[in-house]
Amino acid sequence: MKTLTSNIENSWIEIKSIEITEEQREVLRKGTDVEKIALHTELKALKEVTASDYDASFATSLYATVKPVVEEGVSYQFISMDITIDGTTHRGILNYRLNNEHKQIRF
Repeated sequence: MKTLTSNIENSWIEIKSIEITEEQREVLRKGTDVEKIALHTELKALKEVTASDYDASFATSLYATVKPVVEEGVSYQFISMDITIDGTTHRGILNYRLNNEHKQIRF
């Protein structure tokens, strides 16, 4: 299973599953603020990686198919999109605003 996310239209990040070691747990529990910030930065870099060209292309194509048709005079703002790919199936959610009203499309 693979998870892709975007907070910037057509810029895709793959969310990896990571295991936190007991030593890292200890830093999160009892470490200094500097140690905790450094660890959070390290874990985020391991967890969030740029999606492969293939996955990014798939996600961009999928976005194009689920993005609503915006009529003239209507303001559209992309918020985020999350996609879970499991073998040959996929599901996800598109968050956006139409005329400043938050909307979602689940697929």
